[in-house]
Parts: sequence; structure tokens; C-alpha cells
Amino acid sequence: LVVSFSALMRSSLSTEEEFYTVAEEMDLVSKYVRLQNLRGAVAVDYESDVDEELLGFEVPRLILQPLVENAVYHGLEPKTGPGTLFIGARLEKGDLLISIYDDGVGMGARFHCAYAITAGASANPSA
Repeated sequence: LVVSFSALMRSSLSTEEEFYTVAEEMDLVSKYVRLQNLRGAVAVDYESDVDEELLGFEVPRLILQPLVENAVYHGLEPKTGPGTLFIGARLEKGDLLISIYDDGVGMGARFHCAYAITAGASANPSA
């Protein structure tokens, strides 16, 4: 619990890094979900599908956390029973596309959507 919280705080307060790898972002999401589950207000089953070759791509620091937080607080927390959070990533026409889905209360079928982050043509694996 303390380790997860410390890692999240360090990354939130750090001003040294402008970019993180997808792997680092996914690790922070995992720690955030673990903290939410320990908190007890919500039960989140976290799943991901990210090809290994994409883990080294760089994205803006903490780009996933606010989207995941929104999915947990507005989608999964109001839901009765446990919920699922899914993050997937793929390359599409040279862009890194990251999608976040949840099976929470949502905005209704009419507004079904996924969050997507496009890193742009400059998305290259870090050295």
C-alpha cells in the first residue's frame, strides 16, 4: 500500500521527466487500481492488452492516470458490484493508439465511447 502510494506521489510531483514509457504508465495505472481496491469503495478488475513492442514507446507523463481515475470514479464506483477496467494499445497508421474502457454505469448506450490517446508520428520506442 505504502509503496504504491509513494510511487504515485513521486510521479505526480516529479518535474524531471516530461515523458514516460508506456510500460511506466501501465505500472502507475496498476498501482492506482491497487490503491482503489484497497480503499474498498470500489472493486476493480484491471485487464490490459498491450503488445510488448509498444511498452518502450514514450507518451506524455501521467497521460493515462486522469482518464483511468475518471473511469473509476464516474463509471465503476457508482456501479453495483465489481467492475472491469481495460486498457489496450496498438499501432495504427504509425500512431500509438491507447484505449481505455470500463463496464461501469457510463453515459448510456447512446453515448458509448472509449478514450483514445494518439502519440502522433513522433512516437518512437525509447532507446
